[in-house]
Amino acid sequence: MTAAGENVGIEVAEIDAALARRGAQLRFPPALERLLEIETGAGRARKLAVLTLIGLGLFAVYLAADALLTPDVVWVAVTLRLGIFIPLSLILVAATWFNVSPFIREAGAGACIVLAVFSTYIVMTLSQNPGRDGHIDAIVLAVLFIALVQRLRFAFALAGSVAIFAIFLACLLALPDYPADRLVTDTMVFGCAMLLALWGGWHAERQERNFYLASLRGRVVSAAVEDKSLRDALTGLENRRGLTITLDALRNKARDGEDIAVVLFDIDQFKAYNDGLGSMAGDLCLKRIASLIGGVVRDATDTIFRVSGDELLVLLRRTDLHNALTVAERIRSTIEKAAIPHPTRGLVTASFGVAASRTGGGGGSVGSEELIAAASNALDAAKRNGRNQVWPRFMRRAGGGLVVIPGGLSSHS
Repeated sequence: MTAAGENVGIEVAEIDAALARRGAQLRFPPALERLLEIETGAGRARKLAVLTLIGLGLFAVYLAADALLTPDVVWVAVTLRLGIFIPLSLILVAATWFNVSPFIREAGAGACIVLAVFSTYIVMTLSQNPGRDGHIDAIVLAVLFIALVQRLRFAFALAGSVAIFAIFLACLLALPDYPADRLVTDTMVFGCAMLLALWGGWHAERQERNFYLASLRGRVVSAAVEDKSLRDALTGLENRRGLTITLDALRNKARDGEDIAVVLFDIDQFKAYNDGLGSMAGDLCLKRIASLIGGVVRDATDTIFRVSGDELLVLLRRTDLHNALTVAERIRSTIEKAAIPHPTRGLVTASFGVAASRTGGGGGSVGSEELIAAASNALDAAKRNGRNQVWPRFMRRAGGGLVVIPGGLSSHS
């Protein structure tokens, strides 16, 4: 099952609309139907395969009835059931187990039962034993199995039941001495049993689908609340709590030896900006800078966080120190080029601290707390040395190793 936050764009309003217009229909709108299959298809395939195997086991046991009702063709029954129909059914069960598609899953499970009934028809028509009509009463069990035990999706249960009903009629008509009054009453009883079984199956599927929608709605609402608790209300960026959760997940999921870097920065003399232009202007400035950063980082692997006040952090996956310094310099330059007026510095600028490590337990690996602490120390150094610059003061040489860059990566203003 997918996580609550991974519902492929499904909104609460869409679920509510589906619940409101349920009526007698079973299928969901396409997006919800796809999600139902993604989340439940594999489990349903396993369940159907197991139930179908149970049905095949009962089908094999039914050979005892063949020996009693049609002893003259019992070896034909054994050959048909064990040598032909059960092997064919096992192929369909295998297809069901691997969940190749909803159609094959449902049709394959139903076809196994229809094949079993068809083998009964063959045994009956080949036998000359007077007791052969005893097989008639057992055929209704197949309809009950499809609709109430396997619980095939209704369209497939209906198709399978109609096929079994047709075989049932063929069996009756194949018996030349079968009384007309019994033919009528047996057909009526069988038809009523089939309709009741289908109604029960339809009702069960409808309840199952309604329960799924209600459950999905709860998960989507919870995911929205959770997402809101992980985001900064002003900028829309993830907050410090979101950073903690992301780092914990990264530590558990990232491959050993994967490069990871953080770029920590804040706006130079932001208090003076707020004092001079007011807190509303300060909020607008933060929102603008958040938007500027979003245009620099990579959507797929980089995440931006507002960790406090005017302090922001960019988490860079699969990025070594050299490339992280390059990203930090690109962000610094972007902020400076935006030419946002600052009451005391002329233009708004930012100072940056960068740190990098590797995941796993190998050499060069540090914990997330140590990584952020290293970036914070580098940010302090950038401020002490004049602001509007990127620290640490080294970059990776093209041939390997590190070299010190006097004065850091900076553009003083």
